[in-house]
Amino acid sequence: MRDALDLVTPGRKGINNTDATGRLYVEPNPRLRRLAGPDGNLVQFVLMPYPTSRCYLRGEKTNYRAIEERHHAIQQRFVGALGHLKSWVDPQYPSVLLSHVHVRGAKLHSLFRLSETEDVIFEPSDIPAEYAYVAYGHIHAPQEAINGAAHIRYAGSIERMDLAESKDEKSVMLFEVGRAGLLSKPEPLKLESSPIFHVEITDPDAELLHLAERFKNRQPARALVRYRLHYRPDRHNLDEISSSIEAVFPRWYDRDLIEVGLDGSQDGSFTPQRIQDVAGTVRDYLQTQLAGHEQRDEVLALAESLLAEEDWR
Repeated sequence: MRDALDLVTPGRKGINNTDATGRLYVEPNPRLRRLAGPDGNLVQFVLMPYPTSRCYLRGEKTNYRAIEERHHAIQQRFVGALGHLKSWVDPQYPSVLLSHVHVRGAKLHSLFRLSETEDVIFEPSDIPAEYAYVAYGHIHAPQEAINGAAHIRYAGSIERMDLAESKDEKSVMLFEVGRAGLLSKPEPLKLESSPIFHVEITDPDAELLHLAERFKNRQPARALVRYRLHYRPDRHNLDEISSSIEAVFPRWYDRDLIEVGLDGSQDGSFTPQRIQDVAGTVRDYLQTQLAGHEQRDEVLALAESLLAEEDWR
């Protein structure tokens, strides 16, 4: 991708050895870019790719005794590469750091804190404070990467990714850098992200008549929806019911179709296939236990996040 972009828009050097503006740069390795604005002011961009062994452990051993040891090695090499690039930064011009890392203490949607087993963790002290702005990716929730440091931030994802993010307000950060550095406090610009929610239909005969009306204020045509349908094969035409639901939610992305017997019980609840459906079993249990509970949606969203982490969705 980088080579293709270089062919289309060659990065010809400008005044004061600056790189070409008005184009996209893709950097698979640590890199320093100097760009000049229309007013001639120069800003230095320190670009640090995601901490992977491919990028930061080239030519080194890979047979580590534990994943924590490998992550620690990547973290150390990352910090070393960042220090090396920093030595190239001209102190008379402002600089911006862009990277994609997990800083210890960042708030996640999960109740669990990630350790060195799950991710490469960086300490707040690993981040030099003299950058005009530090823009981090990796954590989807917008927040300060270090409490009290408004210029060191996770902007967050620009779209809701799963049920755990269903209540997130997505945004991008706008800031201005001048010769003296950051000129004002970074400003969040709100984005209109797709609604995402779960729909439970236990009585199709009654609920489908009012389904569109029930969700008319939740942008059903734009929403990313996962629905669970309980139906009786002796009474309902599954294709017709599904079509009715999906006409209301054209961007549905997943569904559970559950047969209900003549006595009202769910067929196949304890079949071997059902027992092996970890995600479905968890969802059924929580739906039953949390019926009418005021925190039902929050707990279900958390469960979806955990199931996604374990790749059980």
